[in-house]
This record gives sequence, structure tokens and C-alpha cells, in this order.
Amino acid sequence: MEQIINTADMTQISVSKKLLTLENQIKGGTSWFFWVAGMSILNSIIFFTGGSVTFMIGLGATQFIDGFVSALVKDVSSGAGSIIRVIGFGLDFLFAGVFAICGILGRKRLRWAVITGMVLYGLDGLFALAFGDWLSTIFHVIALFGLWKGQNAIKELILLENSLSTGDLVSMQKLIAEKPPVDKATYQKNIIRFFLIIGIPFFLLLAFMFVMLLFNSK
Repeated sequence: MEQIINTADMTQISVSKKLLTLENQIKGGTSWFFWVAGMSILNSIIFFTGGSVTFMIGLGATQFIDGFVSALVKDVSSGAGSIIRVIGFGLDFLFAGVFAICGILGRKRLRWAVITGMVLYGLDGLFALAFGDWLSTIFHVIALFGLWKGQNAIKELILLENSLSTGDLVSMQKLIAEKPPVDKATYQKNIIRFFLIIGIPFFLLLAFMFVMLLFNSK
């Protein structure tokens, strides 16, 4: 009887540790969204105030907007230029805000929000790659890896909580193990999902570049 109680206590402790670990992984993974949003806005502020420092983790899309706005205001009056700058800065906030929302929803365990943000950030990374910004591309890959771990932690946490609610001890033991076994089918699904997250933005970018080439050749 005492052995059964001790086993139950050890299982409860292991579950509590695993829950805490997964919660920390979710926070750590989704925090990349807040860094991306914050650094993107900071990059825009630095750019419009005449600075030359750029944080690589920021969005390439907002940098493109800032550069486009800067080139556009040179050919207009000061009043119109101010309006264009406000619009450009508003777009920067909109783009950055999308990633901040993905981070908030991710911490609420909405896995689809993290995956959506990964697709968008992957597209942004390929956008940076298209312009030859290798350093920014590397930072994008690092952030995507962190986000991938975050969304995977959300999945594990949901499965563990479901196992706790149903009393499925077998699934619970697999999930609280230090390195839970992954069957071949699950591994293949994870690989396919990861490549879809990277591949979809890649093909969208290729399509965009192809259309632009056709447009410029006319």
C-alpha cells in the first residue's frame, strides 16, 4: 500500500515538473513574437530619426515600408510627406501588432496562432533572403526554431492535460518522460508540417517575384 502511495506521489511530482517545463517552453517560444514586434517598431523609430542601427530580428517588411516611405517623401511637399510618414509608421505598427497578437494568443495555448505567425515570419525571412540580407535570414531561422519548440510545447501540454482529465496513465507516462518516444508516423508528420511552414511562404515569394519580373519586363 505504501509503495502504491509513493508511486502516486512520484507520478504527481513528475507531472507537476513537466507542466512547469512546458509552460516555460511556451513562454520562451512565444516571447519571440514580442521581440519581433518590439524590434520592428524600434527599427522604424531609429530609421525615421536618422539612426543607422538595425536589429536583425525585426521584420524585413517594416524595413521595406520605411525605405519606400523615405524614397516617396522626397518627391512631395513637406505636408504630404508628414502624412505619408504617419501612414507608413501606422503600417509598421499594424505588421508588428499582428506578431504581438500571435504571441498573446500563443500564450493562451492557441497553437494555430503560433503556426500562423511562423508562416508569416517565414515569409518575411524569405523576403529578406531575396534581398540578400543573410544575417537577418539567419536570425529569422533561429527565431522560427524557437517558435517551433513553443508550438510543440503547447501540443504536449494539451495532450498531458487531456491524459490527466481522462486518467490515461500510459499516455501520461510517455508525456512526462524526459525524452518521450516518437513513433515514425508522428516524426514524419512533424517533418511535413515544418516544411509546409517554410515551403508555403517560399512558393508565395517565388510567385510574387515571378509576377514582378513579368511586370518589369513589359
